[in-house]
Amino acid sequence: MVVGKMGAPRLGRIPASKYCAMALTARYAGMDMEAISLCDNAIWDIKAKAANMPLNQLLGGLTQETLPAYINCFGYSFQPDDMVRTVEMVKKQGFKGMKTPYDDL
Repeated sequence: MVVGKMGAPRLGRIPASKYCAMALTARYAGMDMEAISLCDNAIWDIKAKAANMPLNQLLGGLTQETLPAYINCFGYSFQPDDMVRTVEMVKKQGFKGMKTPYDDL
């Protein structure tokens, strides 16, 4: 996905950090952004493992014990009847928020 839009990575010619910065500053959405996010998370994980410390310590330590979470509801139907079922499902799973492709829901 990312390779299709940016061309094949030229490892050895462009430092990986510069290639990642190019990918992260480009305007992508959907599956492209998910692929970039996956790479970004993997890079942070590798850096923490190389430093032999948990990632939260590498980033400065805990600032709070818990974080609120939401569920990504892209791909679900947002027809009124379906939306009611989706919201009920989200609530049963314990989420207090959901991400949708619409700003006005």
